[in-house]
Amino acid sequence: SKAWAAAGVRCGTVVANPAVISLLQRVIAPYPLAATAIDAALQAISGQAKGRQQQFVNSVSRSRQDLVSFLLSCDWISDVYESEANFVLMRVADADGLVNWCHHRGIKIRNFNSQRQLEGCVRLSIGSEAEMAELKSALQSFGEQA
Repeated sequence: SKAWAAAGVRCGTVVANPAVISLLQRVIAPYPLAATAIDAALQAISGQAKGRQQQFVNSVSRSRQDLVSFLLSCDWISDVYESEANFVLMRVADADGLVNWCHHRGIKIRNFNSQRQLEGCVRLSIGSEAEMAELKSALQSFGEQA
């Protein structure tokens, strides 16, 4: 849904075995999707939208690769976990400090430090060029003071 810029549409499908489908049919509302959600979903997957979608995916991919290259150049970052998604996971010595540092600069990053096996990890989402420049600047300044 994010690749189609339709995450807020809340339109999806269920693929399951017949027993699960039978249970769902008993509890689902008679008209579970609003007409506007259906229209938005159909527009998002139309032929015209496919070109824009591919451009968006390519842009996110380039931004993600650029971010990964930047992160790998920072000696205070211990691990960078590459992905094909619209985010990058990285491990640092002071995840809580980094999250606070970014928060005070108006940048939200996701803290996974309290998650088992993800201690020290934060997730950086891919944003616009301007947002990525702000993020890199904040990371650079955090690294300089760390």
